Amino acid sequence: MFNLSADGTFPRKLSVVRRRHGSPYRASMATSGAGLVLNLVVAVAGLAAIDLCAASLGISSFVILGVILVAGIAVPL
Repeated sequence: MFNLSADGTFPRKLSVVRRRHGSPYRASMATSGAGLVLNLVVAVAGLAAIDLCAASLGISSFVILGVILVAGIAVPL
């Protein structure tokens, strides 16, 4: 998130770093907040944690297969 905000994809406010440590604290807080919101949604909906993990793994598997397919088509060209 820090790199994408530094490139201008996300708001530039997320690419601010602490002077003392050089750590991207705003991007870290935004990522932690998004994870917290997702976990709260799962908890309020009454889903089991394994359901979220299974859905995430299934979606990421299809995305990886899509990337492999596009790369396999692009290499010979």
